[in-house]
Amino acid sequence: MNLPLYLLGNDLVTSLPVAFKFQAHRGPVYSSHCSPFHHNLFLSCSSDSCARIHSVLESHPVMVCEPGDSYLFSARWSPVRPLVFAVGTGEGRLLVFDLKKSKVLPVLSLEINKKGVPVYTLEFNHIRQSLLACGDGEGAVRVWRLSDDLCHQGSREVDLLRDMTALNLD
Repeated sequence: MNLPLYLLGNDLVTSLPVAFKFQAHRGPVYSSHCSPFHHNLFLSCSSDSCARIHSVLESHPVMVCEPGDSYLFSARWSPVRPLVFAVGTGEGRLLVFDLKKSKVLPVLSLEINKKGVPVYTLEFNHIRQSLLACGDGEGAVRVWRLSDDLCHQGSREVDLLRDMTALNLD
């Protein structure tokens, strides 16, 4: 029997130690990002217009946000707020969600360009925590300054994130 070989660090192994499978999106997944605040949570986005929060302990997503009909190309958790994440859309918008305020609607919707060119990438600044950068399909990069409300962690946010996902994630 020939087992597939994988290079893991400097070691050649015949199988990977952990394999998880999650409910599929209804189209290609363009981005996934692990939560910096909880070891079992990750975020994904897809051409199906959904951003999903998953737990590695469950095959189905624990939360789904559908902000519109557009593809979602990029998704990132905030490095400072456990309940905040952002997505870039195929319609040229940058959407910021704060789950403390709404589980359905973004708290901030920025029109990146007037032509509706897709936002393919975004990244929160880990040092200057009020900055959020994004890049679009025309090659333009923009950096946005977020409000203090989106940059400072409130009390018990990690606990609130755990409660919202309705699972014991430890």
